[in-house]
Amino acid sequence: MTPNDPFFWFSLVFLFLLGLILGSFLNVVIYRLPRELSPAKGRSFCPHCQRTLTPLELVPFFSFLALRGRCRTCKARISPRYPLVELLAGAGLVLLFLLYGWTLPFAQWSLFFLMLLPLFFIDLDFQLLPDLITLPGIAVGLLFQVLQGNWLWSLVGAVACGGVYFLITLLWKEGMGGGDVKLAAMIGAFLAYPLAIIWFVLGFALGAIGGLIGIVFFKLKGKSAIPFGPYMAVAALVTLFWGNAILAWYLSLMGL
Repeated sequence: MTPNDPFFWFSLVFLFLLGLILGSFLNVVIYRLPRELSPAKGRSFCPHCQRTLTPLELVPFFSFLALRGRCRTCKARISPRYPLVELLAGAGLVLLFLLYGWTLPFAQWSLFFLMLLPLFFIDLDFQLLPDLITLPGIAVGLLFQVLQGNWLWSLVGAVACGGVYFLITLLWKEGMGGGDVKLAAMIGAFLAYPLAIIWFVLGFALGAIGGLIGIVFFKLKGKSAIPFGPYMAVAALVTLFWGNAILAWYLSLMGL
């Protein structure tokens, strides 16, 4: 499919709008899961005045603009995170389509991306990585690799990444938890070996840089105020988009 094909542009618009809709649902997941509320039950409401929102107030992104970022009733500010998540979801699907087209890898990486988004924001606020996302994520990652005949390296990635993080939790109980272990296994299952190695190194590099910035510029001491899950998610996205290029560069550097 090329830009000269009308269906190409239809696909871009469709996926961006679909991403906005899915991003709106992810916002519900981000708000409700850590509060032990069902994302699938009950209508959306203003978190400040608890008023049930009307359908026109639930139009992804555009409702935020129309309401000028405030609740229609109580005038409380609506977090800019809501349109941000929606725009990220839409832009992510468009970018992945440009890379993979209507293929199985497009479905695989789209689900991976859409799972990482809520995990990033939930862990950022609550230091929590819900099992409701990570455990099915492991199975979904393995399933996609099975469909592509790469199940062994996917299993290796899941076991190796999850296993190393499990050992780290035994040695550094205050630094990481079980949620990090399950997220590592999920990422390892999706990326598989050898990309899982690229992710592993990038994750700890980003974590070290983030910790150093926190100590130097924000005077943080001991455990970082930002949990490790967001670093893992960002490293996974970097690996998703540039992992093969990084791997090729490293192999050429080694003369392989």
